[in-house]
Amino acid sequence: MEFSQLLPNPSLTLVVVIGTVVGLWGFQAVRIVLGSRGLTQALGEFVALVGQGRLEVAYASLSPAYQGRVPFKEFKRVLQRTGLRQYLRSRPGKPDLQGDRVILPVTLSLRNGQSQEIAVTFLRDGKGWKIDDLDLAASET
Repeated sequence: MEFSQLLPNPSLTLVVVIGTVVGLWGFQAVRIVLGSRGLTQALGEFVALVGQGRLEVAYASLSPAYQGRVPFKEFKRVLQRTGLRQYLRSRPGKPDLQGDRVILPVTLSLRNGQSQEIAVTFLRDGKGWKIDDLDLAASET
């Protein structure tokens, strides 16, 4: 069998391939948007609480697993050391969906003009999200 018999119409084949790629890209985009709905609201509420100095409420909004790993005193020390209490605004990046978990890279702008890069891991909690991890390693270097 010759190659021309496998692809009787190269133009049609190209259209099918491009259509498939665009369809897969569209599906992935919809999956990301629908799968990460509510993340920015959960993040905004958390960083607003931290910025207002309402650390007990911010800590209570974290997942039970995070609270089990990080005692409140350590949570306060980390926030103080990294300057996250000086939060002004946040700019989330592209979410990485991993089942019931989402890792969201975030750039926080601080009142002193600096910015902090962090990665926030969210865990699905019913219809909403709870922060399950704060990777502040990038901001501590």
